[in-house]
Amino acid sequence: MAKQKRRLRPWVLPAALFLIGVLMAGLVAVGIWAVSQADLSGGKNLELKTYSNFYSNAAGDPLYTVCIDAGHGGKDSGATCFETQRVEKDDNLTFALLLRRELRQIGIGVVMTRTDDTTLSLEERVAIAESTNCDLYICVHRNSGNGVTGGVEIWIDDDMNTWEMYLGSNIMTRLEQVGIQENLGVKGGSAGEEVNVDYYVNSHTSMPSCLLELGYIDNVEDNSLFTQRQVQYAQATAQGIATTLDQMIQNGALEDRRETTE
Repeated sequence: MAKQKRRLRPWVLPAALFLIGVLMAGLVAVGIWAVSQADLSGGKNLELKTYSNFYSNAAGDPLYTVCIDAGHGGKDSGATCFETQRVEKDDNLTFALLLRRELRQIGIGVVMTRTDDTTLSLEERVAIAESTNCDLYICVHRNSGNGVTGGVEIWIDDDMNTWEMYLGSNIMTRLEQVGIQENLGVKGGSAGEEVNVDYYVNSHTSMPSCLLELGYIDNVEDNSLFTQRQVQYAQATAQGIATTLDQMIQNGALEDRRETTE
């Protein structure tokens, strides 16, 4: 005897489709979370493509812009490691160009203070960021010391502005996951002996800013890590920037800042 076919009740199919939709949405959300939480140890590349639609409009134009300032340049060489003939201004520019590429890949606009070996004053660097109304400012440097000290440090304003703290901490967290010699901290002020004195680019920019010191140019291990993991460091920094933009967007901080600068 053939089995008798049972008719589906009219509400069964819509309900099933609804449940399938909820399940698929959950899987997508888990996938995005997994990408953002991926283990970055061992110099693995970061996957940032999931953010591209979030930071751009329907036409693909970026909604948010970051100013990347490659420290020194031209007549100003910055720190130099005479044993290896390594020059800071060149390392700064190389990293800044890599960071530009990574940010653009996830839909974030970029303004560069320099893209070649150009001499710029501190005032000119700040003016570029201000005239283009950037949302964040990142200044790229490398440190120098006694050849023994090593590690990465990030400088922000001495008043430890909330969003600058987030910016510095988010970037440092990602860099640590990629692998740095030592986390020397997110610090307020500057490395000089004077107390409560900020770096000029931090104190004179209206947008949240930070100054990255990406290892010591006279430290063997820092140089080795910087050379081997430049791309990963750029990806990690881009991820830290993206996380900060997420936080600012969710809290309305970007809209508030834009209203005050218009």
